[in-house]
Formats: sequence, C-alpha cells, structure tokens
Amino acid sequence: MKSILVFIWAISLSVLGLSTERPSGDQVKQVLQYYYQGGEDVAPVLVDYKVCENVYREGDEKNNCENELDINNISVDEPFYFWANFMVPSENGNNLLMHVNTKGLTRAMFDIKLSQSIRYRNFNRLTFNKVGAWEIKIYMETQDDVVELESIAVNVVEAL
Repeated sequence: MKSILVFIWAISLSVLGLSTERPSGDQVKQVLQYYYQGGEDVAPVLVDYKVCENVYREGDEKNNCENELDINNISVDEPFYFWANFMVPSENGNNLLMHVNTKGLTRAMFDIKLSQSIRYRNFNRLTFNKVGAWEIKIYMETQDDVVELESIAVNVVEAL
C-alpha cells in the first residue's frame, strides 16, 4: 500500500506542476483514474509537506508556507507550522489523524477533516519541548480501521 502511495505521490508532483519534467500520458491517466474512480475508501495522497515560520494568504491563494525551515534542524520551544498539501480523491473526504511522537509516546494529536480536492492544503501549529528525534505520523481513519499513511522524521535541536 505504501509503495503505491509513494508512486502516486511522485506522479502527483508531475501532474501538479511541481516537477520540470512533463509526465507521460499513462502517468497522468493513472493519477486521474485514482482521483476520479478510486471509490469512497481510497486514501488521500500527501503530495508535499513543509515546516514554516508562518502561513499566509495572498489574493485567492490561501494557506501558503512562508519562510520554510529545515525539518532536520527545528529549534526546541520555537513554534512553527507543519504545512501539508494533500490530493483527496474521495467525494466523502477523509478523516485523518496526525500524531506527534517522541520516545515512543504521542505528545500531541490532531483530527484533520479533508474535503475532496486536487490540492487541499492544511496546517497545524506545533512546538517541540524536547531536544531529539520526533516523528509526525499521519493516519487515515476508516469505518473499520486506522491505517498509517505517512511517517515523517523531525530533528529538534537546542535553540540558537
């Protein structure tokens, strides 16, 4: 499942214009079939994520990342935004859970309700209070189960 999502994520980057290479017709067809014919329980795809100092609105464009930070060098006790761009194929949207973990424990949890969209941007304000390895895990909640979609490593360092 994860390899399929990674493949679709890579294709989505091409389709959404985030790559300089023109995708093949077969790549575009596969993404469009996933988006339009995937069914109700098809998982959203995390197309891109960033850590930012701020999230802003400019004209009709909402939820833009400003001053991107290095995910491997986040300062302890400094607030930031975890910004994510999803492709959400299901007409019913999806319920996602985001867990923020360190040392095997969940330190924060967010419920995220996504609506169907080629480009659904979401952000959450976070602050890490301990130096070391952290992890942001994103899960999809279905009627019967909870499935892990992504696991993102974050390194927290002493404030400069």
